[in-house]
Amino acid sequence: MTRVCAKFIPKLLSDQQKNLRLEIAQDNLEMINSDENFLKKIITGDETWVYGYDPETKQQSSQWKFPSEPRPKKACQSRSNIKSMLVVFFIMRGHRFDNKQTVETNATNALKAISKTDFQECFNKWKHRYEQLVQSNGDYFEGCHPG
Repeated sequence: MTRVCAKFIPKLLSDQQKNLRLEIAQDNLEMINSDENFLKKIITGDETWVYGYDPETKQQSSQWKFPSEPRPKKACQSRSNIKSMLVVFFIMRGHRFDNKQTVETNATNALKAISKTDFQECFNKWKHRYEQLVQSNGDYFEGCHPG
């Protein structure tokens, strides 16, 4: 018997959600393969809430399992949040700030530090992720989400 950490996933998906996720990935792969400039035409962003505390870590939620058992999955728990939402492309996990202005300043500086090449490479990795998603039939897969 070994002790393992659950694989954190954003949430447990229903069959309907998996099917929709799979359909979108297949459609996007088709467009990527038929138009070499498709990824250059994408405009995107993401929203993230700035939380007032950190949830339980993977190590804190580890559990024992037999080698023949599958690795457990654990949906990320909902957390209370500060009443400010920043539009950023990443979560600055582990950083502590005293006020909203400090959060905004640090997030802006971190975004400006991302090189154009690194930013563009994120788009190029989408094709590989879509292919993995199709292979997993719309389910989450190892390496799908950091953490």
